[in-house]
Amino acid sequence: MIPTGLLKWFLDTIGYADREVLTHLDQVTLAFQRPGLLWLGLLVWGPLVWWMRRRQMRQFTSAPQWLINTLTATRAIILGLMLLTLAGPFLKLDQRVEKRPVVAVLLDQSDSMRLPAGPFESDAVTRAVALAAGLLPPPAPASAPAANDATATPEPLPAPVTEALQTISRFDLARAVVTQSGPLWKELAETNDVRFYQSATTLVPLSLEPDQPEYPGLEESPTFPATHLGDALAEVLEDAAGRPVAGIILFSDGQNTGGISPAEAARTAGLAHAPVHTIPLGPPVRLRDVAVVDLFTSGQVSVGDTAQVSVTLESTGFDGQPVEVQLFDGTTPLASRRLVLASGEQQHMELSFEAKEPGLRTLNVVVPVLTDELVPLHANNSDTTQLRVAAGRVKVLLIDGAPRWDFRFLKNALRRDHGLEGRSAPEVDVLLDSELARKTLPAGSPGPYPATLDDLCEYHTVILGDIPVDRLPAGFLAMLRQGVEERGLGLIVAAGPRGTPQSWSDSERDLLPVRLSASGNGSLAPVYNPFRLAVTPEGELHELLRLSPDAGQNREAWERMPPFFWAAPCERASPAASVLAVNTSVENGFGRQPLIAWHFFGTGRVLFVGTDSTWLWRQNSGDRYFYTFWGQAVRFVARRDADEGKKSRLEISPARVQPGEATRLELWGVNTAGEPLTDPRVVVQVETPDGTPAQVDLAIDKQQPGRYTGRFVPTLAGDYTATFDPGQGADRAEARIKVLPSTTELRRPNLNRVALAGLASGSGGELLELTALERLRSLLRGTPGTTQLYREKTLWDNWLMLVLLVLVYSLDVALRRLAGLT
Repeated sequence: MIPTGLLKWFLDTIGYADREVLTHLDQVTLAFQRPGLLWLGLLVWGPLVWWMRRRQMRQFTSAPQWLINTLTATRAIILGLMLLTLAGPFLKLDQRVEKRPVVAVLLDQSDSMRLPAGPFESDAVTRAVALAAGLLPPPAPASAPAANDATATPEPLPAPVTEALQTISRFDLARAVVTQSGPLWKELAETNDVRFYQSATTLVPLSLEPDQPEYPGLEESPTFPATHLGDALAEVLEDAAGRPVAGIILFSDGQNTGGISPAEAARTAGLAHAPVHTIPLGPPVRLRDVAVVDLFTSGQVSVGDTAQVSVTLESTGFDGQPVEVQLFDGTTPLASRRLVLASGEQQHMELSFEAKEPGLRTLNVVVPVLTDELVPLHANNSDTTQLRVAAGRVKVLLIDGAPRWDFRFLKNALRRDHGLEGRSAPEVDVLLDSELARKTLPAGSPGPYPATLDDLCEYHTVILGDIPVDRLPAGFLAMLRQGVEERGLGLIVAAGPRGTPQSWSDSERDLLPVRLSASGNGSLAPVYNPFRLAVTPEGELHELLRLSPDAGQNREAWERMPPFFWAAPCERASPAASVLAVNTSVENGFGRQPLIAWHFFGTGRVLFVGTDSTWLWRQNSGDRYFYTFWGQAVRFVARRDADEGKKSRLEISPARVQPGEATRLELWGVNTAGEPLTDPRVVVQVETPDGTPAQVDLAIDKQQPGRYTGRFVPTLAGDYTATFDPGQGADRAEARIKVLPSTTELRRPNLNRVALAGLASGSGGELLELTALERLRSLLRGTPGTTQLYREKTLWDNWLMLVLLVLVYSLDVALRRLAGLT
């Protein structure tokens, strides 16, 4: 055995970081690769040292005694280090480690758990819940038979207990039951590692004593507007770090608003032999409620257009009751419609109004609060969305080779968007090569394509689909490149397997925000393993991929997107490009394959869409997500008017967020002369709802003069105003952010017993009532697992041994030279 302190110092010094060895230092032993050589060396080491001393005394008769002793010591140390190296010392750890199975107790702390836990289905259940929560003292043993007698009439509950059960929340009831079940957890802890967690969107481990686990209470204001049950279960398995999991006890109302689906998490837990036992919390009957469960606008219109807002309501307990659904812009009423509620059904309606003024509009749909609706559920009687009203229309040119599916649906989407137009027509201009090839133009007549750069740059955005280069007019791509680089023309490259952009030359490929593979016509996925799209962290903040104003709904919408089977041959992103979405199925040394990316090319923006299957996004959602994405894409890259570049402008994306959600700030700063700013950093002042001043530092984009970017995370709900003052009398730039708490948690406030039952059965567990936790004693029968832990670490092949050898040898040589010895 080696002293633990000395061994730890030595391992830290040489940089050894094996966690298993460092954890079991008291079990580490010293061994040698050549023990025979070690013992032989030790036998001859002493005589050799004596012989070296005698020889040096005879050879250096005039040298002082201390020098002879020092030189002998250096030679002895060098000889010992060489002997030690040849013997090959190493540390050995060889033992059996017992790992107790994990029992995880997980409480859902999302905002829906603040709702009432009752009423309960019967007086007997109410009494059992009161006993489980510690609101009633346990019955005396003598009265136990009477308590089990079905003919006995139980005493009425005390008034304080009844009042407490009428107002107790689901989370507080779960807390009380877990605390009262201390003896159960203490017994399980004798053979298991009992761990306590709480979770809403992320897993939070808690250090609680099994015999008295006191969960912390929830804050007064709602702070967890989403539930990710699947993510929480996956994180519990990850936290187990390979140890067996005897079971996961989940206290929840079964509502899930994002993240990994509970069904997928249940399958993963089942494969890991980790059964999930679910404990339902919430009344067995549906609450009387009217909720706005969905709200949708096109996101973009122009002045004079008729804007439509799609509203979906869901109600329970108010069948046949009429309500007035109202639409407001701030406090200004815009439209209203009368609706007769149908209990248990989703009802859809459209509210429309004329967009009269340009700018960002915050629209609020309100349903009056009805009698008997619980106060916590009043929040789901309204919802908010945003609509951007443009002053003018965007001129768009769509070019494609053949009527592929993406082209067909995109053409219809662009023509139905009243905020878009062609160069001289009220609808967008469409050039389809397969149609043009059938037409014969008269001699001398102009072709359908823009003939000059000025003609091309009358458009704000060009969408170039899958068309081979030889089917385009000679020099068209060069002219397109010049328009983007010099005139700020917006370009969207919608890739396809026929030739875009694989058939482009190297100079033409410079336009793209991605770098293509040297060869290949794209990636094809097998039928049994299709490709899937994943939004990057930068994409979550970008306005282009904002399919819903609510961050949770937006994330969930992208996670539900159907798989696809073809992707462009992208190798990596171009320098300074922003990757918004990737192909999770294709990865190389540069990371995952870029699928949606954009960058600045000169003064214009280029967006690349690396799949020909965006039309599949219409699955289960109709035109909603498909139209929203392409409408935002066309406007995002669109050429800015010349007047916009003469003054500073500030843009925030997304313009509506939840407290704690990051926003992205983009500033185009110019001075009084209209020239781009060159300062490496600028400061934007932010006015918060409570009046506390804040500021955001923005860093310059070295690729784009005058462009600055940064992030801001609002913490309070309310209206924020961000302002940039370039100074010297130049116009200030201003933008607003609306921060609203999400109502997603309260849109479906009822207990989802079916989901909890499916989660339990899918993982091999059971659904247990809150009053039946004692069954866990028979269900959680995990047996400790043992593993053979074996580690070896050589001690001679490290920098410390080399340094010691060099230092001692250098000392020996130095002393001899200074004393004039040879």
